[in-house]
Amino acid sequence: MRTKSVIKRSIFAIGVLAASASAADNSVTLRPAEPTHYLYTPMARVNPAYHMVAGLHELSFALPGHLQIQASIIDNIGKTNFGLKYGLARNLAIGGGLASTLINMGDHGIHSGDSRLGLYLTYGIPARGNLDMAITPHIQIGSRVSVGGDFGLMVTPAEIWSFLWEIGASADTHSDDGGLYLYTTGGMRLNFPAVPFMFVDLGVGTNEFKAVSDPYIRAKVFLDIMVCFITM
Repeated sequence: MRTKSVIKRSIFAIGVLAASASAADNSVTLRPAEPTHYLYTPMARVNPAYHMVAGLHELSFALPGHLQIQASIIDNIGKTNFGLKYGLARNLAIGGGLASTLINMGDHGIHSGDSRLGLYLTYGIPARGNLDMAITPHIQIGSRVSVGGDFGLMVTPAEIWSFLWEIGASADTHSDDGGLYLYTTGGMRLNFPAVPFMFVDLGVGTNEFKAVSDPYIRAKVFLDIMVCFITM
């Protein structure tokens, strides 16, 4: 019940922010920004300075010098719940911080009782038309060690919507429940021209399931609401 309450309050807060921004847009030009992740996988870029993303999976604020502070209310991005992301180049970024999960909605990532240090490196494959892709190797270090990688893509056939898809794997070294874990998730990102600073992600995917012995696969709904804008 507590988790559902936090999610509802988070959605409400983002909705209020969107409504306030929409009202302000009547008198002041609100400059939209963009998310810097696919679903659970980071994109290879960071936002320009002072761009803000307020969402359930990505809550980020970009600083000068290609640096971005980033957190996740639900699940995580790049297996990292709270940390920093730094743009090494236009199509290369490194990130790190707390590998954990504040609210576990998609059975994806690190449970809070097993928090560790998380690091990832994201390489953006050169874009082809409206296709954007990235590969992200990652590692989580602590009471146990996990190593893996994710692949994410986004195709944008029209201004109003994009198709997103991810697949990932993670090898856990723990003696009791370690092994190879897999997941995949797909969905749509909606961005209406009348509200260009608001993005809605809807999709479905699997939990992270053990690939070799006794896989327990469940379908999970993916939901994200993001308000993205330039603060100054």
